[in-house]
Amino acid sequence: EGAGVCSRARAMRLVFVVVVAAVLVVAACAMRGALASGNWTQLAHCTFGDNADPPPYSSCYPPPRTLCRALSTASNVLYVYGGRSEVGGLEQPPHMWKYTRNLGWSIEYPSASATVGLGYANARDGHVMVRMPSTPTSFFVHGGFTSTATYCNYTTAKACERVSTPMTATSDAWVYDTVGKAWTRVFPWGTSPSGRHAHSGVVVGNYMYAFGGIDSSGTVLAMLHRIQLSTRASQ
Repeated sequence: EGAGVCSRARAMRLVFVVVVAAVLVVAACAMRGALASGNWTQLAHCTFGDNADPPPYSSCYPPPRTLCRALSTASNVLYVYGGRSEVGGLEQPPHMWKYTRNLGWSIEYPSASATVGLGYANARDGHVMVRMPSTPTSFFVHGGFTSTATYCNYTTAKACERVSTPMTATSDAWVYDTVGKAWTRVFPWGTSPSGRHAHSGVVVGNYMYAFGGIDSSGTVLAMLHRIQLSTRASQ
Protein backbone atom coordinates (compact mmCIF):
# COMPACT_ATOMS: atom_id res chain seq x y z
CA GLU A 1 0.00 0.00 0.00
CA GLY A 2 2.86 2.37 0.81
CA ALA A 3 4.36 1.78 -2.60
CA GLY A 4 1.02 2.56 -4.20
CA VAL A 5 0.76 5.86 -2.32
CA CYS A 6 4.25 6.82 -3.45
CA SER A 7 3.44 5.94 -7.04
CA ARG A 8 0.29 8.07 -6.97
CA ALA A 9 2.23 10.97 -5.44
CA ARG A 10 4.90 10.74 -8.14
CA ALA A 11 2.20 10.65 -10.82
CA MET A 12 0.51 13.75 -9.37
CA ARG A 13 3.83 15.61 -9.27
CA LEU A 14 4.46 14.64 -12.88
CA VAL A 15 1.04 15.91 -13.92
CA PHE A 16 1.67 19.17 -12.03
CA VAL A 17 5.03 19.65 -13.74
CA VAL A 18 3.50 19.00 -17.16
CA VAL A 19 0.64 21.48 -16.51
CA VAL A 20 3.05 24.21 -15.31
CA ALA A 21 5.29 23.66 -18.32
CA ALA A 22 2.30 23.92 -20.67
CA VAL A 23 1.19 27.18 -19.01
CA LEU A 24 4.69 28.64 -19.34
CA VAL A 25 4.87 27.68 -23.01
CA VAL A 26 1.49 29.31 -23.71
CA ALA A 27 2.53 32.46 -21.82
CA ALA A 28 5.83 32.65 -23.69
CA CYS A 29 4.07 32.29 -27.04
CA ALA A 30 1.55 34.98 -26.10
CA MET A 31 4.32 37.35 -25.01
CA ARG A 32 6.30 36.70 -28.19
CA GLY A 33 3.19 37.47 -30.23
CA ALA A 34 2.59 40.67 -28.30
CA LEU A 35 6.18 41.80 -28.82
CA ALA A 36 6.01 40.93 -32.51
CA SER A 37 2.90 43.09 -32.94
CA GLY A 38 4.43 46.04 -31.06
CA ASN A 39 6.68 47.19 -33.88
CA TRP A 40 7.99 50.74 -34.30
CA THR A 41 6.41 52.72 -37.12
CA GLN A 42 7.84 55.87 -38.66
CA LEU A 43 5.03 58.38 -39.07
CA ALA A 44 4.59 60.66 -42.06
CA HIS A 45 5.81 64.24 -41.65
CA CYS A 46 2.67 65.72 -43.12
CA THR A 47 -0.66 64.27 -44.20
CA PHE A 48 -2.35 67.30 -45.71
CA GLY A 49 -1.79 69.74 -48.55
CA ASP A 50 0.21 72.94 -48.35
CA ASN A 51 -2.96 75.01 -48.40
CA ALA A 52 -4.84 73.18 -45.68
CA ASP A 53 -4.19 76.07 -43.29
CA PRO A 54 -2.93 79.59 -44.02
CA PRO A 55 0.87 79.94 -43.56
CA PRO A 56 2.76 80.08 -41.31
CA TYR A 57 0.48 77.94 -39.12
CA SER A 58 0.80 74.93 -41.40
CA SER A 59 4.29 74.33 -42.65
CA CYS A 60 3.94 70.76 -43.91
CA TYR A 61 7.50 69.94 -42.90
CA PRO A 62 8.91 68.46 -39.69
CA PRO A 63 10.91 70.28 -37.02
CA PRO A 64 14.58 70.73 -37.91
CA ARG A 65 17.09 68.18 -36.72
CA THR A 66 17.67 68.83 -33.05
CA LEU A 67 18.62 67.09 -29.85
CA CYS A 68 17.63 67.52 -26.20
CA ARG A 69 14.07 68.53 -27.05
CA ALA A 70 11.15 67.91 -24.70
CA LEU A 71 8.14 65.87 -25.81
CA SER A 72 4.74 65.63 -24.15
CA THR A 73 1.09 65.18 -25.08
CA ALA A 74 -2.24 66.90 -24.48
CA SER A 75 -5.67 66.17 -25.97
CA ASN A 76 -4.24 63.43 -28.24
CA VAL A 77 -1.73 65.89 -29.73
CA LEU A 78 2.05 65.54 -29.44
CA TYR A 79 3.93 68.71 -28.51
CA VAL A 80 7.69 69.25 -28.96
CA TYR A 81 9.50 72.27 -27.56
CA GLY A 82 13.04 73.62 -27.53
CA GLY A 83 16.19 71.77 -28.46
CA ARG A 84 19.61 72.30 -29.95
CA SER A 85 20.43 72.04 -33.63
CA GLU A 86 23.00 69.66 -35.07
CA VAL A 87 25.42 72.58 -35.47
CA GLY A 88 25.17 73.50 -31.80
CA GLY A 89 22.77 76.47 -31.56
CA LEU A 90 19.44 76.60 -29.76
CA GLU A 91 16.37 76.58 -31.98
CA GLN A 92 15.53 80.20 -32.76
CA PRO A 93 12.80 81.21 -32.33
CA PRO A 94 11.81 78.58 -29.75
CA HIS A 95 8.78 77.16 -31.53
CA MET A 96 6.17 74.92 -29.99
CA TRP A 97 5.73 72.19 -32.59
CA LYS A 98 2.73 69.90 -32.57
CA TYR A 99 1.90 66.67 -34.35
CA THR A 100 -1.49 65.11 -35.01
CA ARG A 101 -2.16 61.88 -36.87
CA ASN A 102 -4.58 63.53 -39.29
CA LEU A 103 -2.61 66.75 -39.97
CA GLY A 104 1.05 65.97 -39.35
CA TRP A 105 3.48 68.65 -38.09
CA SER A 106 2.68 72.33 -37.62
CA ILE A 107 4.00 75.27 -35.60
CA GLU A 108 1.85 76.73 -32.85
CA TYR A 109 2.51 80.43 -32.38
CA PRO A 110 1.43 82.43 -29.32
CA SER A 111 -2.04 83.89 -29.67
CA ALA A 112 -1.08 87.27 -28.22
CA SER A 113 1.84 89.69 -28.16
CA ALA A 114 4.72 88.03 -26.35
CA THR A 115 8.44 88.59 -25.84
CA VAL A 116 10.89 85.87 -24.91
CA GLY A 117 12.00 86.15 -21.30
CA LEU A 118 8.93 88.20 -20.40
CA GLY A 119 5.82 86.52 -21.75
CA TYR A 120 7.45 83.71 -23.69
CA ALA A 121 9.89 81.07 -22.48
CA ASN A 122 13.51 81.41 -23.56
CA ALA A 123 14.98 79.04 -26.12
CA ARG A 124 16.48 76.08 -24.25
CA ASP A 125 17.50 72.47 -24.42
CA GLY A 126 17.74 69.67 -21.90
CA HIS A 127 14.59 70.86 -20.09
CA VAL A 128 11.68 68.91 -18.62
CA MET A 129 8.14 69.31 -19.96
CA VAL A 130 5.27 67.41 -18.33
CA ARG A 131 1.50 67.64 -18.59
CA MET A 132 -0.26 69.31 -15.66
CA PRO A 133 -2.50 66.78 -13.88
CA SER A 134 -5.12 69.34 -12.83
CA THR A 135 -5.24 71.05 -16.24
CA PRO A 136 -4.38 68.36 -18.82
CA THR A 137 -4.31 70.92 -21.64
CA SER A 138 -1.29 72.66 -20.06
CA PHE A 139 2.40 71.80 -19.67
CA PHE A 140 4.84 72.55 -16.88
CA VAL A 141 8.33 73.35 -18.21
CA HIS A 142 11.34 73.42 -15.90
CA GLY A 143 15.02 74.16 -16.29
CA GLY A 144 17.25 73.60 -19.28
CA PHE A 145 20.36 75.15 -20.81
CA THR A 146 19.55 78.64 -22.05
CA SER A 147 20.64 82.22 -22.60
CA THR A 148 18.65 84.88 -20.79
CA ALA A 149 19.54 87.48 -23.43
CA THR A 150 17.46 86.13 -26.30
CA TYR A 151 14.36 88.09 -27.23
CA CYS A 152 11.74 87.29 -29.84
CA ASN A 153 8.93 89.60 -30.91
CA TYR A 154 6.10 87.54 -32.32
CA THR A 155 3.96 90.54 -33.25
CA THR A 156 6.14 91.61 -36.19
CA ALA A 157 8.65 89.49 -38.05
CA LYS A 158 8.50 86.49 -35.68
CA ALA A 159 12.29 86.64 -35.52
CA CYS A 160 14.78 86.60 -32.70
CA GLU A 161 17.47 89.07 -31.77
CA ARG A 162 20.28 87.33 -29.93
CA VAL A 163 22.67 89.07 -27.56
CA SER A 164 26.04 87.41 -26.98
CA THR A 165 25.92 86.16 -23.38
CA PRO A 166 27.14 82.94 -21.76
CA MET A 167 24.80 79.97 -21.73
CA THR A 168 23.64 78.89 -18.30
CA ALA A 169 21.63 76.12 -16.67
CA THR A 170 18.41 77.65 -15.42
CA SER A 171 15.84 76.71 -12.81
CA ASP A 172 13.00 78.86 -14.10
CA ALA A 173 9.52 77.39 -14.50
CA TRP A 174 6.81 78.05 -17.07
CA VAL A 175 3.30 76.85 -17.85
CA TYR A 176 2.14 76.60 -21.45
CA ASP A 177 -1.60 76.57 -22.14
CA THR A 178 -2.39 74.72 -25.38
CA VAL A 179 -5.93 76.14 -25.50
CA GLY A 180 -5.02 79.81 -25.05
CA LYS A 181 -1.62 79.28 -26.74
CA ALA A 182 0.01 81.33 -24.02
CA TRP A 183 3.08 81.06 -21.78
CA THR A 184 3.01 82.06 -18.09
CA ARG A 185 6.13 82.42 -15.95
CA VAL A 186 5.52 80.80 -12.55
CA PHE A 187 7.45 81.20 -9.33
CA PRO A 188 7.26 78.12 -7.08
CA TRP A 189 7.04 78.47 -3.31
CA GLY A 190 9.90 77.21 -1.18
CA THR A 191 13.45 76.51 -2.24
CA SER A 192 13.72 75.71 -5.93
CA PRO A 193 16.35 73.29 -7.26
CA SER A 194 19.55 74.86 -8.54
CA GLY A 195 19.80 75.53 -12.27
CA ARG A 196 20.13 72.32 -14.27
CA HIS A 197 19.68 70.71 -17.64
CA ALA A 198 19.56 67.11 -18.88
CA HIS A 199 17.55 66.12 -15.82
CA SER A 200 14.61 63.72 -15.76
CA GLY A 201 11.06 64.53 -14.73
CA VAL A 202 7.84 62.59 -14.20
CA VAL A 203 4.39 63.33 -12.79
CA VAL A 204 3.05 61.12 -10.00
CA GLY A 205 -0.33 62.19 -8.67
CA ASN A 206 -0.21 65.96 -8.29
CA TYR A 207 3.58 66.10 -7.95
CA MET A 208 6.35 66.42 -10.49
CA TYR A 209 9.58 64.70 -9.48
CA ALA A 210 12.88 65.87 -10.97
CA PHE A 211 16.12 63.94 -10.65
CA GLY A 212 19.74 64.56 -11.55
CA GLY A 213 20.96 66.78 -14.34
CA ILE A 214 24.01 68.96 -14.97
CA ASP A 215 24.58 72.43 -13.54
CA SER A 216 26.26 75.40 -15.25
CA SER A 217 29.73 74.32 -14.08
CA GLY A 218 29.32 70.88 -15.63
CA THR A 219 28.80 69.07 -12.33
CA VAL A 220 26.56 66.02 -12.61
CA LEU A 221 23.83 66.17 -9.96
CA ALA A 222 22.16 63.36 -8.01
CA MET A 223 19.43 65.17 -6.05
CA LEU A 224 15.74 64.31 -6.14
CA HIS A 225 13.26 67.18 -5.90
CA ARG A 226 9.52 67.41 -6.19
CA ILE A 227 6.99 70.19 -6.69
CA GLN A 228 3.29 70.20 -5.91
CA LEU A 229 1.94 71.38 -9.26
CA SER A 230 -1.40 72.74 -8.04
CA THR A 231 0.16 74.89 -5.29
CA ARG A 232 3.64 75.04 -6.90
CA ALA A 233 5.34 74.32 -3.59
CA SER A 234 8.91 73.05 -4.04
CA GLN A 235 10.36 70.38 -1.78
